Amino acid sequence: MNFKHNIDIIDETLREGSERSPYYVDLNTKINLAQDILNSGVRSLVVGMFPDVPENIELLKELLRLQTIGEISKDKRFIIISHLGKRFHETTQILEEFGIENDSVWILAIHGASNQQIKYLFPKIYNETEIDKINTLEWMDLSDQERKQVNLEWFENFISKNKSKNGSRIMLGLLDYFRADLDLIDYFLSVAISHDISQIRLVDSAGTCRPDQLQEYVGRKIEKFSMLKFYGHFHNDFGLATSNALIGLSMGMQGVDVSLGGFANRAGHPALAEIAYGLKKLYGQDLPYFKYENLFQLSRKAEQVYGLIENPTSPVTGVITSTTTTGIRTELEKMSPDIFDISIPEEVGTKVFKTLGSRSGIDGLKRFIKEKNLLIDESKLNEIYKGLMKSWTEKSNKRKEKSKKLITQYQENLKSSLYTEDEILETLNTLKG
Repeated sequence: MNFKHNIDIIDETLREGSERSPYYVDLNTKINLAQDILNSGVRSLVVGMFPDVPENIELLKELLRLQTIGEISKDKRFIIISHLGKRFHETTQILEEFGIENDSVWILAIHGASNQQIKYLFPKIYNETEIDKINTLEWMDLSDQERKQVNLEWFENFISKNKSKNGSRIMLGLLDYFRADLDLIDYFLSVAISHDISQIRLVDSAGTCRPDQLQEYVGRKIEKFSMLKFYGHFHNDFGLATSNALIGLSMGMQGVDVSLGGFANRAGHPALAEIAYGLKKLYGQDLPYFKYENLFQLSRKAEQVYGLIENPTSPVTGVITSTTTTGIRTELEKMSPDIFDISIPEEVGTKVFKTLGSRSGIDGLKRFIKEKNLLIDESKLNEIYKGLMKSWTEKSNKRKEKSKKLITQYQENLKSSLYTEDEILETLNTLKG
């Protein structure tokens, strides 16, 4: 284990959480959510893409204003994301107009690292910036190695010319890192070091990273480039984001990206609760600045803001995750509280719900009667048990039918909330005419 002593959990809820939601979220709601996230102990907050989305500029302005008047702590940092090239120039110009003189704002300068990113994304970025354009057809006819060479030369030249514009407040983000050529990565990292860029974000753009890749792509790079701080950005397309993030941190990553409820593009990010509480309970890495007791309510707030419902049995913050069914399990838990579950619901702001269920049986009823010191004739237990099961079945069936209708309505409402291309075309035709 090689955990850093000051792990930095970077929250992406305002950016990728908003991108995942089909609903518009206004500025004031985002500000309120941002304050709650930061008050929980998160120190780094991703604001959004620059300069493409004007609302992100207004969001950053307001966050900085709140920091100036003391409503947001001075030790919090805001991260804005911009592609290298034209967008980077425009972003630095905006920041210069802001007159920022401290380390509150960092630019995450992103650049494609895999063959696919270089082949398809890089020429677009290049052609926005350079006078001599890349001919797309000719570019496609080049070999991967030839394209990489052009990419490398442009990358080093661009970093060299623009490093002074934001100095140490640049973090380099390597897109599709876990499908990139590792020798090429070494070159990018060497360029970063030579130009005083010390923070590197390894981006699992397509969610393809597997835990068995981490030693080569993370562990060895941390050993080889020990002067750099590495951060991980993992997606959950195959349900591996949390494990990848925790293993990456155990190998010496400085931090990882998270989001409330895991809400982010496609299948999402590691959930804030899973990373923060997982570090504490599985690895003994207690984050001294973190308010674990806020986790449950933060998840509920994200659901209300984005109109997305977290899995009710999600790790740590699911609304019915912390339930236990009366039976032999509850008897064993009295003797050994963590025999089945090392989590303590009160630590994350919720509580255990004790229930009677299908697995309880008459033995479960006997244990319940004994625990509550009830005086009940044992000869009537069978009859009483049948009565309880009848009552529960009636309640269950009634609630199940209501839930089925609500689930159907929710799913239909969610899909119909998406602003489809057909609707956009219809609106554009109306607006132009």
